[in-house]
Amino acid sequence: MVSNFSEILATFVHDTKRIREILGDTRKCFKEINSYESEDSNQSLHAQFSVCEELEIEKFITNPPGIILFGQSFYSKAVIANRILEQTLFPIDSICLENDRKWRMVEITYSKDSGIGLGLAGTSLELANHLTAYDQPWQTLPIQDLLISHEKDEEDDECSLLSLLEVQLNHTLLKNGAVLTVSQTGYGTVSEHLEKCASKCVPIAVYAFSESFLSLKDLEELEQFRKLSPETHIFFVRVPKLPVINDADLNPSSSSSDASSNKTELDTTSTRSTICSLASSKKTGGMFKFSPFSLPEMEELPVLEEDSKCVFHQLLELGFLTAVPNSNGKNDYTQLESELCENFDSFKTNISKFSKRILTSHVLKATTLLNVVHNRCLQAIIDTAFDMARDVMVTPKRLEYVKSQEDNLYKNLYSITVRNQDDIKAIICDTLDMLRDSLLERAEMYEFMGIDLPEGGEITSARDLKQCTGQIEELVLGNLNAAISGKLLDSINILRNSYTGVLQRTLQCLEEANKENIESSRTTTALSEILTAAYQVDITVKPGSSFLRVLLEKMKQLIQSMPWKSPPTVTKEWKRKVASDMLSSLNENRLAKTICNQIQSRLKNSHHTFSAALRQLEFKHSGRLIKTEDRRVKVRKVFAPKVARLALESVSMKDFIVYGMPNYTKEIGRGQYGVVYACENWAGTSPCAVKSVVPPDDRHWNDLALEFYYTKSIPEHDRVVGLKGSVIDYNYGNGSSPAVLLIMPKYERDLHAAIKTGLDWLNRLRVAIDVVQGIRYLHSRGLVHRDIKLKNVLLDKLNRGKLTDLGFCKPEAMMSGSIVGTPIHMAPELFNGQYDNTVDVYAFGILFWYLCSGSVKLPFSYDQCSTKDTLWRAVKHGTRPERLPQFDEDCWELMKSCWHGNSSKRPLLGNVETKLNEIREKALLLSKDVNARSSKRPNRLK
Repeated sequence: MVSNFSEILATFVHDTKRIREILGDTRKCFKEINSYESEDSNQSLHAQFSVCEELEIEKFITNPPGIILFGQSFYSKAVIANRILEQTLFPIDSICLENDRKWRMVEITYSKDSGIGLGLAGTSLELANHLTAYDQPWQTLPIQDLLISHEKDEEDDECSLLSLLEVQLNHTLLKNGAVLTVSQTGYGTVSEHLEKCASKCVPIAVYAFSESFLSLKDLEELEQFRKLSPETHIFFVRVPKLPVINDADLNPSSSSSDASSNKTELDTTSTRSTICSLASSKKTGGMFKFSPFSLPEMEELPVLEEDSKCVFHQLLELGFLTAVPNSNGKNDYTQLESELCENFDSFKTNISKFSKRILTSHVLKATTLLNVVHNRCLQAIIDTAFDMARDVMVTPKRLEYVKSQEDNLYKNLYSITVRNQDDIKAIICDTLDMLRDSLLERAEMYEFMGIDLPEGGEITSARDLKQCTGQIEELVLGNLNAAISGKLLDSINILRNSYTGVLQRTLQCLEEANKENIESSRTTTALSEILTAAYQVDITVKPGSSFLRVLLEKMKQLIQSMPWKSPPTVTKEWKRKVASDMLSSLNENRLAKTICNQIQSRLKNSHHTFSAALRQLEFKHSGRLIKTEDRRVKVRKVFAPKVARLALESVSMKDFIVYGMPNYTKEIGRGQYGVVYACENWAGTSPCAVKSVVPPDDRHWNDLALEFYYTKSIPEHDRVVGLKGSVIDYNYGNGSSPAVLLIMPKYERDLHAAIKTGLDWLNRLRVAIDVVQGIRYLHSRGLVHRDIKLKNVLLDKLNRGKLTDLGFCKPEAMMSGSIVGTPIHMAPELFNGQYDNTVDVYAFGILFWYLCSGSVKLPFSYDQCSTKDTLWRAVKHGTRPERLPQFDEDCWELMKSCWHGNSSKRPLLGNVETKLNEIREKALLLSKDVNARSSKRPNRLK
């Protein structure tokens, strides 16, 4: 038992050490990310744990494992402690059966040299009490040192009640930092004992009992424990009682009737006399020794079946056990519950399994929570990279759009004033005709202000004449001016609003994209204000507007002077005539020209002001975008790979804990970056394939980690081969070069092998559709495969295709422009480092050529290229696979469109899938027609 138990505890210590290393690396990585972010407050990426996550992880991995023994009596706990240690450390004496004694808590830890001391529980203080063990060598702890009080009538002080007997043993079980604690007896409750003992360890709680029933006190304590610590599970074990020794065996002269009257249950008096008799014949240094391993060899009281059921039902009622217990299978570390061991002979096996489940569940919780943190941070980094890439790509387009739209607005409004002067003249004429009568009536009824006229109404001075005429001018021309302005506003605003609305929204996006940069934000805001103010063109009908004032003055200037031969008399008729003459003397052509000139002048000024502000904004955004691109490179090449590697380590440890190391057998494939082995079963997947990769350096580690993250994060899809999990073999290469094992389902063959062995035309078309569906799914997840080829398409038993080997698969925002892929499938723009997801469309076009040809032979045009560089140069200059005789027009046009040199002219994959379905429908109809006539399919479709 010790050996098995030691391995379990050692595994836990090893696993927690590994988790602490990952946690430490995570803290360093997060600190680096956050310190870099603090240098540039314009970005909002922060890598951190939540409030409780870090404390929760530390709780699971900081403390060593600890076995804490509770029980009905000191005797039952002593039996279990001796059995676990496989030595008689605790005495089994008559006094051990006395339930009214108070026994100290005992804490047993590892040391090369055995030792003993007395301390104060929960502190580092040592008590100066003299121990019996100091006076003589010991193998079994003296009872005097275990008892809180030597005499029953002694009163216990607080220090005595809190005293802790600290024992050091050179024991294999304790070598990895484990602690064995025996709780106090006769003082305190189970919950109080657990609180004292569990603060410094990961508790494995064991409750020992020897009686047939749990007493009322026992039940009350356990019920309280259940309420206070519902997540703590207990291993209940029934220990055998001490054997009954008949008086006849001790005194042969006693009568047979006395011998036959011995009780079947061992009471305290008979046990004490028996043990004392045995002690008189077996003494070692005045201490009675009794090995629990001799108990099965001695006569024991029979354990009644109904008694066992009674304990089970008591624990069932308390909620520690369930009527239908969980299976607690080999890999089930989440559904934990307390256990009851009624057969003491199976104790060592059951406690080992129970301890493994408890400790493994702690490790699993820690790794799971750590992996959640890693994945959350990594996703935030990827999202930030997406935002940066979008900002770098969209901002120049927005600026260009604003520039072009404003230019169009200026040109259109200006052309209106040039082309539509006749329209403005017509507006003026229509307004004059419409308002003439009402204006004349208003003039008749007008009362002059600030002029003293005689009762007859004669005007006696030129000054009064000028004032009277001026007030009528103000009345008539003011109303006319407002009406003309309103009509002009209606005619121009429609066009202005159609442009400025979009411009305003675009400028708002630019401002939001740069809201952290105060200066540039101010520029954007000012630009928006300029746009609003500039293209109002001051054509408003509000009182006091500049346009009204200028227009009024121009109209006054255009009125021909009216000579007066003699001072007139102010009457209604005179007022009407003055107003009529004013309206008649207005020159519509000159007035329209004046209005147009005013608008043109304001438009020019507004356009120049806006253009200058836009150039300033472009300059500031260009500087910001350079910094953004630098930060995106840092995020993409440094931060994301580091966090991905941490995520790979945490999830691999989690998978190893739950499913173990995959037992792979023969090699079934070999690639540039790893070897693929067959595996019968792992994590419920059978059969499966194990890809073993040994990253030679940090760069390859990071690339592998990102590949795993992207592949593992893809939800299951019929057209994509997903990863089932990963395990890191740290012992590979004697621990110098750990191997990463990626486990995935195993399929029949790849597309290369299928075509080589003669896959028929209809199935090849079906696979082509499957491949397109797989690529479309990856693109919908924001991923680009970048290595579509025959060997990266696997076929199942039904010859359905599935994309695999996502080693180069990345989100567009995380692509660095690396030249990756298989040369003959690589689009020309890949060699320039500027590409997008259309490279997968190009690669499919080449793959479709192989499907249509029905052969894996290299295209002749590519076969003529002696080196990779020669092939790349040929592709860049437009070289593509040649047309074969068996290609029909639809297939040839489809593949040509897919491998078009201009990526923007390649078809959308949705259209490609539609076209493939049409081709397959035709092939099906042809096949049915051929079968109906019992003739063979044309050779070109093979």
